Amino acid sequence: MANVPRLGTFETASKEVIIGQKPDLVITHGLSTGLSDQLATQGIKTLIVNVCWDGYAAAHGGRVGFDAVYEDITKIGRLLGTQSYAAQSVTALQQTVASVQQKAQNLPKQSVAVTAGLSTGSFSVYGPPSIANTQLETLGLTNAFSDLQKRLVPVSPEAFVARNPDFLVLGYDPVSATPEKAMQQAMAIPGFTTMKAVQNHRFVVLSDTYLLGRAVDGLPLMYDAIAGAK
Repeated sequence: MANVPRLGTFETASKEVIIGQKPDLVITHGLSTGLSDQLATQGIKTLIVNVCWDGYAAAHGGRVGFDAVYEDITKIGRLLGTQSYAAQSVTALQQTVASVQQKAQNLPKQSVAVTAGLSTGSFSVYGPPSIANTQLETLGLTNAFSDLQKRLVPVSPEAFVARNPDFLVLGYDPVSATPEKAMQQAMAIPGFTTMKAVQNHRFVVLSDTYLLGRAVDGLPLMYDAIAGAK
């Protein structure tokens, strides 16, 4: 990816910048209201990946399983004419899930909170209608925020600290942050250092990509961190 031009961040990429690249297809985690229609007028198709489309969970029983990733890969393979490679990729990912799920049977039962990158001094946490929740289910673990009704919900520092889960998975935006910066920001949240997971060093910092489109790749990383924690 070193030679791929950077057009901006999720927040700053504009319609003009996208159109200027003359793409046939835009694959994205999400677009601002109306942007998809505006691109369509220029003959540019858009594909919003399932794991970031809130409507996916609503159409699938309130759940975003790994099938959401497999469907995206299959669809992209069809659009790009690489169906065979896409099928091989799906098979490999399915094998990864099965392998990790088998190993995870030995994990002790525990509660886990999974967060997205910090914003405005508070955490956003993944609820049941998220693929991060499916990662926890696959590992036989409980989402500390299983009572939430949405995929991603901002919570106050007080509410986050009060849940006091056994383990923390802290996501960060790899475009604007690093694991070190993300942890530094988290440590500044009032009450964060009093949580038992922090005091017992039972946490892992992962790129948000491993909690979204690359959730299958993130699954063994999550397992290794939890299995290796004392």
